[in-house]
Amino acid sequence: MPAKAVLQRLVDVVSKNGVLLLSIPLRGDGSIDSEERAILADMAAWMSVNGEAIHGSRPWRRWGEGPARIVEGMHGEGQVGPFTAEDIRFTAKGGALYAIAMDWPAPGAPLAIRALGRQALGRAVGRAELVGGGPLPIRQADEALYIETPQGQGMGPALRLPGLG
Repeated sequence: MPAKAVLQRLVDVVSKNGVLLLSIPLRGDGSIDSEERAILADMAAWMSVNGEAIHGSRPWRRWGEGPARIVEGMHGEGQVGPFTAEDIRFTAKGGALYAIAMDWPAPGAPLAIRALGRQALGRAVGRAELVGGGPLPIRQADEALYIETPQGQGMGPALRLPGLG
């Protein structure tokens, strides 16, 4: 399973107040093969930037939104997906809301978060920040909050929205 898929599963599970057990296959001599090392390195790189949206976080009032098919019950998370940039998961910590996109939006397209539109949220959103980066341009409409994100690869961006947690 590629690092992106493992990270998507982690974010999905954490947004629902769950935990993820990561199992790394070992060779007979106890070593980890180069493919598994690469997956772990990619995960560590994402977590080193975006880990604040995961570590010590709590579920928000909604676990997420988006078109990905959700399978309920124990061990159903492996049947979820495929994830797109429309699939957003939420966590909260320290008064901030974290919105984690499960993939990157298409080039030139804003990230749309329906749960943060004026009608759904019932209040204005002051600002959004890229975790590990700076403030991002936003536009809040009745139907969604639109955020201009930089282009990226792998797992989608994690956003911090102060005061909404």
